[in-house]
Amino acid sequence: MARITHRRDKGAEASRAACRAVGRCGLARFPVVAAIALGLTGCIAPRAGPALSVPAASDGLGYCLVEVNADTLPRLARATPEPPGGLAGSGRPPGLRLGKGDVVSLTVFEAAAGGLFIPLQAGARPGNFVELPRQAIEADGQLSVPYAGTVKAAGLTVAELQDAIVEKLRPRSIEPQVIVTVLERQAAEVSVLGQVNAPTRFALSNAPTRLLDAIARAGGAKAEGFETYVTLLRHGRSTTTSFHELMAKPSVNVALEPGDSVYVHRRQRSYNVIGASGQAGRFVFDTPTVSVADALARAGGLGEGRGGPTAVYLYRFEVDAPSSAMVYRFDMRSALGFFYAGKALVRDRDLIYVAAAPQASAMRIADIWQVVAAGGASPAPGQAAPPLAPVSCSHR
Repeated sequence: MARITHRRDKGAEASRAACRAVGRCGLARFPVVAAIALGLTGCIAPRAGPALSVPAASDGLGYCLVEVNADTLPRLARATPEPPGGLAGSGRPPGLRLGKGDVVSLTVFEAAAGGLFIPLQAGARPGNFVELPRQAIEADGQLSVPYAGTVKAAGLTVAELQDAIVEKLRPRSIEPQVIVTVLERQAAEVSVLGQVNAPTRFALSNAPTRLLDAIARAGGAKAEGFETYVTLLRHGRSTTTSFHELMAKPSVNVALEPGDSVYVHRRQRSYNVIGASGQAGRFVFDTPTVSVADALARAGGLGEGRGGPTAVYLYRFEVDAPSSAMVYRFDMRSALGFFYAGKALVRDRDLIYVAAAPQASAMRIADIWQVVAAGGASPAPGQAAPPLAPVSCSHR
């Protein structure tokens, strides 16, 4: 079972313990150095971060501290949380409907001559038909058909319009059949804009046009795939997904509908590494995925004497976790800890904190001893300080 505990900051107790420990060491014989040493260990001045074994929590904000192991690793092995719905759609897109301004042509067939459209002298022959002039659907959505009057066309599919015209012609013609051909679509257009090579607006066809089809028609995205995001605007609502997700999941590559707008934009994801790493700072993703081990390596790793092998924490806010504030702790003392760090993936806006190892404070104290051994002043440029002799600390 995964071990999840709710913690509060205990940095104060750790600082007091450090003060007591230093007070019992040989440094007590040197009051000035002891005072400076206490400041470096957090007794006088604050640390660069939380205590070694307990990460910080702000007042009033509880968090879950999770030990990274085989049970909790699957959550961290996902680059992004499972989408709550988003652009997921059915495999079969809805039928394309006619709209105002669409241009159509009508072909009317009759079973025999002597009807409304086929004169009697034409004789009875199969395939008797007449083609009517092309026309556009009016602003009120109506279409004029000889001997049938006006027929509502906007909002109907081609098959529905054909049936509606046949029903109006049936009483006056001989077994009529009608074929409607769409010549121009003005009401079924979509727009593709943003970070694409050729922004465009085009009309949909009867064949389904999906998100990737539209982006390809606009010349493709300008940015790298892992920095590209796609927003679909439909009926006043918008949904965004990553280009990587769009490529990986066919259900996200939904079919477009008339009036849709596709906005392609670039967003650089980043994470922060602070604490006792070799190089603290903000880092931008330069590959589709970055593991915790990759992030530590890019930040200079756990510097010798600086990073604590058990004190690597991943801070993250999540929406699908026991607490919105999650802290994952990696135990780097075992080989498994390194494997887990290689599998755990960093997300946008994550924070990785490397706490200072206890020996780091001792190294800082050693630097001060070099100054004291030189007579209380810093060595002159180019002059080395006298060597530091080991000092034994005995508890009294």
